[in-house]
Amino acid sequence: MPVVPNIIGLAGSYGGQRVPIPAQGLRIGRLHGLELVLDEQGVSRQHASLALHQGALWIQDLGSRNGVFVNDRRIQGWQQLQPGDRIRIGGSLFEVELPEAPTLPGHQHDPASAPRRRPWVLLVPIFAGLAALVIVLLVIRAGRDPAPIPVPTHQDSIGSLLRSTLVDAEPVDPSTPPTLDLQPAPTPASPPPDNMTAPELVDQAHAYYDAKRWQDALTSYDHALQLDPSCAICISRIDRIHAHVQSEVSNNLAAGQRYYGELRVDEAVDCWERVLLLDPDPSSPTHMQALGYLEQARGR
Repeated sequence: MPVVPNIIGLAGSYGGQRVPIPAQGLRIGRLHGLELVLDEQGVSRQHASLALHQGALWIQDLGSRNGVFVNDRRIQGWQQLQPGDRIRIGGSLFEVELPEAPTLPGHQHDPASAPRRRPWVLLVPIFAGLAALVIVLLVIRAGRDPAPIPVPTHQDSIGSLLRSTLVDAEPVDPSTPPTLDLQPAPTPASPPPDNMTAPELVDQAHAYYDAKRWQDALTSYDHALQLDPSCAICISRIDRIHAHVQSEVSNNLAAGQRYYGELRVDEAVDCWERVLLLDPDPSSPTHMQALGYLEQARGR
């Protein structure tokens, strides 16, 4: 019986390999920088994500063109996985291997315990895409760049900080696409490891911070704070990382709008996909705004 959840490659790029699922989950697609890269036909740049939630393993389709199939059935939204389930993405096939059987019955999504999208959220990308299209057409006609669209402001976690207004985003040089450190997002409110103390977690977080592995650093600082709420350096570093990620999201949204207005569609798509990597919460206004732009650009 495995110690951690795994997916075992049965066919495709990872055939014969066992891929462990880390505590923060992993993302699958063709885009370099993801945790599991499938550079093959039929796979979208950001295709799917795997997440651990309350002891269970879940999978989500990230809006891919060709879909995610579990036991030959295409999924919608989040779906819990069971031992032996088979996942097909493009030409790759994986089998789920879990340490123990989940206590939740069946494969259906439990709205009380797993992440899900609100029903009204499904309409937001459509309206966002239509609004963006009108803006771009007006900009092209007037011969000027589109203005960034402001979104609501919140003051809680990194997911809500990313939703703050983008009106004051710094100008972006359209000749040089922004570069980002694309790290996986931490699982919300994950408990600290049982075998590490607060000082050890702080040392680990400092090492991640120096290496610019922002999301790993956030996870370790958060774990240290859970064990030692008076850790001042943890609070300070978390604030700095939040500000850095917020700036990166703002700059990439603005750069994508600029590139799109100049008909540089591929570069615009790269910028908006980076926003989805930095803010993977599908209910976040920032995530939905970038997703709406992507749907518009891919249909062009």
